[in-house]
Amino acid sequence: MATAVVVQCFAKTDTLADLCASLLRMEGHETIRLIFWCDNPAGVSRNAEQYTAGHARMLEFLKIFAVNHVAGFRSVEILLNPTNLGPYRTCQIALDHAFARSEFAIFSEDDVIFSRDALVWFESALALGLLDQPDNWALAGESPFFDAQSRIPSPGYIERMIQHARQEDLGHYYTFHDSVPSTIFATTKTRWREFGETRGQPCGDVEVNKRCQAEGKGSIYPVVPRAKDVGMLHDLGHSVAVHTKAGVTEIKHTYLLAEDIYPAGPLPRLPPQLYAGDKGQLWLRSTLRESATPIA
Repeated sequence: MATAVVVQCFAKTDTLADLCASLLRMEGHETIRLIFWCDNPAGVSRNAEQYTAGHARMLEFLKIFAVNHVAGFRSVEILLNPTNLGPYRTCQIALDHAFARSEFAIFSEDDVIFSRDALVWFESALALGLLDQPDNWALAGESPFFDAQSRIPSPGYIERMIQHARQEDLGHYYTFHDSVPSTIFATTKTRWREFGETRGQPCGDVEVNKRCQAEGKGSIYPVVPRAKDVGMLHDLGHSVAVHTKAGVTEIKHTYLLAEDIYPAGPLPRLPPQLYAGDKGQLWLRSTLRESATPIA
């Protein structure tokens, strides 16, 4: 049964267009059921005019994209909430829809860039049986590593980190963390039954992570990111609407994707392996912390 990719949309046409371009570059995209699930601005209490205009532009973009690229996927669906349900409830009903016809689904918000090998990563981890282990609720696309957060890495530093990732063969390693990321994750129908209802509650991403920490659950994260979030400070984003730009404390700056360490051509399909290196040092190095051991 085909993998479903569910993209939750609202009003950000620019980041959605970049996401779609990355899907078209992704190896194996022709095999996926692509589902765009759009929340509705009807009933929004603040910035309604701004969201309504952005939503209209977003829907027009999706209609054109579907016409132009439907042959590039197994199928393309565009679905719309009847009224505003917010990001948490929308995530739940969108994945519930996906699991009516698929056993495995990748969920993404509308401001994600996929690495060219993202589908290879997710499906390889699935084939290895990592989601058959009861403590693993999901597979992440992002990584705690290679994220400079509020810092700006120089081109030379990025190149050194790319070479380090190649030399250490970091592309097929993973780590476990007691959380399920909110921006992009993949899971099975079986695992979704365990946490999907919680994810649909108000602040469902936070509630899921509380359960992870209380119950010993979590996600498999790639050491080298297979996706990056580029919309944390977007004017039409949920974080800015809730916290304002000044109040957004989680700043992401993923400066390296797995596609950067692989040459052009067919992607390696090595089975993912648990990372046994020094995770603390890798995190310090890849987030540009002064206490890290320098990479020559």
